[in-house]
Amino acid sequence: MKSIFQTNHFNNIEVLDIGCGTGFYIDLWKSELGAKRVAGIDITKIAVDNLKRKYYGEEFFQVDISSDDVLRMLGNKSGNEKKYDRISAFDNTIMHKHKKN
Repeated sequence: MKSIFQTNHFNNIEVLDIGCGTGFYIDLWKSELGAKRVAGIDITKIAVDNLKRKYYGEEFFQVDISSDDVLRMLGNKSGNEKKYDRISAFDNTIMHKHKKN
């Protein structure tokens, strides 16, 4: 069976990557899958600053996705909102280390 990632389903699309971190999936979307435009959001300033330098011209935002800031970043209901063909959130998991008593 042919993988969905081995097809051209992603050529010329616009992607928002949530939790873009080091840019691993930004690389995948841009280089391997042919996305036209990739934007990213991350909670850390250093990740956003690094990605802005690496992918000059793409948009990256420092924002906590659990806050209302993400809604302002994506626009408003007046027709000015940004639109994306795909939203990815790979590797966005919460890990907890439980102490044994």
